[in-house]
Amino acid sequence: MPGLLEREASADAGWLRSLLDRSWSGGGVEDLFDPLEPIRLRTLDAAADRRSVLSRLLQAAAGFLKLAAPRVPPPGESPWFDKRLAEPTWEDPLYLMMAALASVRSGVVDALTLTRTDLALRLADRELDRLSKFLPEPAMPRQPYCRLLQHMAAYVTACGGLSPADLLAAAKVEAAELGIAYPGGPGALADALRGALPGSVNGAAAVLPDIVGEALLLRVFGGLDLASGSAALCRAARGREDKVAAAVTRAVQDFCPAGHKDPLDWLEAMVQTGIAGDLGLLSAVEGAMPEQTLELREKAVEIDLLLVARFSELYSKQPRESLEAELARFRNNLSIRLSALGRREEALRQAEEAVRIRRRLAEARPDAFLPDLATSLNNLANMLSDLGWREEALRQAEEAVRIYSQLAEARPDAFLPGLAMSLNTLANRLSVLGRREEALRQAEEAVRIYGQLAEARPDAFLPDLAASLNSLANGLSALGRREEALRQAEEAVRIYGQLAGARPDAFLPDLAMSLNNLANRLSALGRREEALRQAEEAVRIYGQLAEARPDAFLPDLATSLNNLAAMLIALGRREEALRQAEEAVRIRRQLAEARPDAFLPGLARSFGTMSVCLRGLERQGDAASALREAIRILKPYFAEIPQAHAGLMGWLVKAYVEALEAGGLEPDLELVAPVIEVLRSLQKPPPSDAASPTEPLA
Repeated sequence: MPGLLEREASADAGWLRSLLDRSWSGGGVEDLFDPLEPIRLRTLDAAADRRSVLSRLLQAAAGFLKLAAPRVPPPGESPWFDKRLAEPTWEDPLYLMMAALASVRSGVVDALTLTRTDLALRLADRELDRLSKFLPEPAMPRQPYCRLLQHMAAYVTACGGLSPADLLAAAKVEAAELGIAYPGGPGALADALRGALPGSVNGAAAVLPDIVGEALLLRVFGGLDLASGSAALCRAARGREDKVAAAVTRAVQDFCPAGHKDPLDWLEAMVQTGIAGDLGLLSAVEGAMPEQTLELREKAVEIDLLLVARFSELYSKQPRESLEAELARFRNNLSIRLSALGRREEALRQAEEAVRIRRRLAEARPDAFLPDLATSLNNLANMLSDLGWREEALRQAEEAVRIYSQLAEARPDAFLPGLAMSLNTLANRLSVLGRREEALRQAEEAVRIYGQLAEARPDAFLPDLAASLNSLANGLSALGRREEALRQAEEAVRIYGQLAGARPDAFLPDLAMSLNNLANRLSALGRREEALRQAEEAVRIYGQLAEARPDAFLPDLATSLNNLAAMLIALGRREEALRQAEEAVRIRRQLAEARPDAFLPGLARSFGTMSVCLRGLERQGDAASALREAIRILKPYFAEIPQAHAGLMGWLVKAYVEALEAGGLEPDLELVAPVIEVLRSLQKPPPSDAASPTEPLA
């Protein structure tokens, strides 16, 4: 019987590989798959396809439940229904299937009003009702036995399924913990679970798809049962740390943004259990932490700090290679997570230490540790760039590409993803140094590799493809290839929109960044109203993010405000534009006080944008003052790397002279004369796109 799973699946790795491993869950399972590899379902982009699939799913669900199938309104009959069906949520066949199941009793129109989490909760409620059918007859009073059966179903789901022996052992422990003696004893309880949730080789399976299983956990282990549920999950994690940690982390990402905060309490209980002495559980929770998350950013840093301290202590007492390798891994992860919170100096220190450790390990055993060194070098390049140390960042990125190129040549299946990642980083590092043709070549190659990888495994590589498409769009735009740049930017927004619709906790920041990029690409082609809509949405998202986490998202908000000001200028709305530009200047001035190398060039750009607003309002003197300040700020960076800043500096000087002439004012020759001399000495002027102060800072 075909099944629909909300998971990336490969027979060579991950959960499917473990299913086929010839242990209790793998014996004979491979023979049940035809074909072995799961069939990847395409997204349903056309409304007609969604309507057709929904109709068929409704017929199938109604037939199974022996009910009449609800009627799907034909096109045009219900504008509201047509609009709902066109929303991005329903491009995923999984959610159409969930809507069909929920619609059989409530009606299809009602189901489409539900969010994905509401749909999951409704289906979880039905699953819990179904479990009561497996209670023994007679079993009075039924309520405590039903509670125990539901408790065990949640326990099994958190574990990802249980073997017969583990199921019986868990039934004994959990019945005792709840103080409920099931009729017939633990064996009868295990039998009931096998009947309700039949697994392979006489075990019990988890409730799927994942999001419905997570909803079932919420219903059983949340609310009034939160304390006992947290304790049960900690017991379930003994010997199954990775699976339970992954289930809880998924629940945080899926349900906390919708207002269901109980999974955070489960996670905290697991962390406290780890701190109390279960280092394996703490490591498993750390490993389950996604790199891209809003809800878990602070918690991820807390856990990595604990593990760095603990493994440093262990290594000082027992200097073994395995402990040092784990310590380097935790430091590398900690640097990424500190950076996501805007704690950039701390992030850099951890990244440097991870590189130091992994370089020493790789010198001793290159076959084992060169890949880890390349990963840390790529990370270090990003940390250095965030603090404005661009040349040093380039050197680290180049070394990462060199190592990954060697590794991918020998083992492409294993190391092509790492090579694509490092090429994308290198493209960005070259771009900010003004080496645009080289940057474009690296970006094109990264997109080519990620395109191949995403075609085979979209769940794993679509986010990386979208990121590399943004880099490519910027590279093409910098060289004046605007139509090509727009196509790449539109595809990046499409992908991130789809990802953020399903997992806002992970991908809303990326969507906002892509909307900024798309706004600039549209503006460059004169499509100003469209550009404004994208820029306004980016500011809206970043405003919400920065309110919750200012250290992490204020820089992005400033960039978005600067872009929005540019879009408003293009439409002649100068007073509104000035307000946005002044706010961008205020934020960037505040950021530059703490980290001048990272944020002063951006502050100069915002002053340039503000000057355009002021000139449009006939405030030539104020515009000249803003431009003078921008030139003063950018001058030392321009002197150090002229080609990287020539476009913006050239525009600032030209605009400064024009504002002075319009206002009948005299120039500050001491300030601008050396700058003009360097600009004239540059052999190749930058392309016109790079000269605009309203282009986003890389």
